[in-house]
Amino acid sequence: MLLPQEMPPYILDLQELRLDNFWLGSLGALFCRQTQLVTLDLNHCALSHSKVMPHRLRSLNLTHTGALQPPPSLDELATWHWELPDLEVLELKSSNFIPAAILSKLLDTAGSKLRKLAVSARLASGQLVRDRLAEGLMMGALKELELVDGDVYDDDIELIAPQVPRLERLNLWNTRVTGVAVKILLTRPDSRLSWLGLENCSLVSPDAVEWARARGYTWGGGQKPTAAKPVYYVT
Repeated sequence: MLLPQEMPPYILDLQELRLDNFWLGSLGALFCRQTQLVTLDLNHCALSHSKVMPHRLRSLNLTHTGALQPPPSLDELATWHWELPDLEVLELKSSNFIPAAILSKLLDTAGSKLRKLAVSARLASGQLVRDRLAEGLMMGALKELELVDGDVYDDDIELIAPQVPRLERLNLWNTRVTGVAVKILLTRPDSRLSWLGLENCSLVSPDAVEWARARGYTWGGGQKPTAAKPVYYVT
């Protein structure tokens, strides 16, 4: 579905905008006038270049949004204004829309406030997040991290865990972690982790499962944990 070029005046007062399966041209003209928007959710949308984002955004979801074609040049990227200092939720699963330079800027300006971050490790955006976290990008406010579907290893978890001391939920679905990562995460003395997603992590051994069970953790396939120390695990 196409988004109308001429937007009704009331849209400038919206606080939330959620679109699914839309073709969107450049949104800069709209977003540069958009002063109230705090939640932007674009699911399965096709986007062209958008140099401006509403600067008050607290939640940005670009799930299933493809990469820009043609890719913007470095000179073009230098004119983009994606500084979002109040951003608390960033979801990029199955999305490769944000160029690396812009994502780095987002993480630099909003990293200390982010509460939820969701990326696919098989895409460039997810690999950048994984590497930045492992290199010491401190995200002290982060409570929920989804680093899924790709090359995430035990060594990455060992480096990332100290950077996210308030983490409560961690989803590592379909990654390359083993029981070593499980022990790293569940034995941190200051850990607040209450949910660990390891679905389709085939390298996690039965020994690791028994080790966790012996320490009071519950392993199961339910989305609603029932124990004091729930762990989500599906072989």
